[in-house]
Amino acid sequence: MADKQQEIIFQLRFQEKMLMKQAEREEKAANKERGIAKRHLAKGERNFAQLHATNSVRSSQHAQFLRENAARVSQMVADLRMAEVQAKMAKTLNTAVKEMEKYIGKMDLEKIAMMTLKYDQIRGKTQEAHQILAPADADLEANCESLLNDLDNEVMTESLMNAPVIPTSAVPAQAQTNHAVAQPS
Repeated sequence: MADKQQEIIFQLRFQEKMLMKQAEREEKAANKERGIAKRHLAKGERNFAQLHATNSVRSSQHAQFLRENAARVSQMVADLRMAEVQAKMAKTLNTAVKEMEKYIGKMDLEKIAMMTLKYDQIRGKTQEAHQILAPADADLEANCESLLNDLDNEVMTESLMNAPVIPTSAVPAQAQTNHAVAQPS
């Protein structure tokens, strides 16, 4: 069937080209008649000019008609190709559906359900083991933030210890007397 359709497409393409060539010939004939009509009109021979002008218009209209037919044939070719593609796609989809139905028929749904339950049980045990082995706050970002806060506190404490003590209030009187007593010796 594909060969027959390809042959039809080939014939239609050939007809389209022939129609386009004929349209070009008609357009040339229309231009020729237009030129002849112009020459007769320049000579003052209005009747001959009218005859050739009529022929020119007819040739132009015929060329337009041939171009329209060529366009219709071209659209038919496009439609045939689209139909061929759609038929192939439908055939492919039909084959795929049949294969899927075949495999679904072979599947043991009880066995699949058992395997799914077994998978869920193993997955649950794995998650429990991970929770036991992992620290309580295993969240990386939280641990990182906590470490940064601890380090920040340590830096602040060290900077406060190394900073010179600047008195902020007056020295008490007793401290001044202790200083004064120590000096005379």
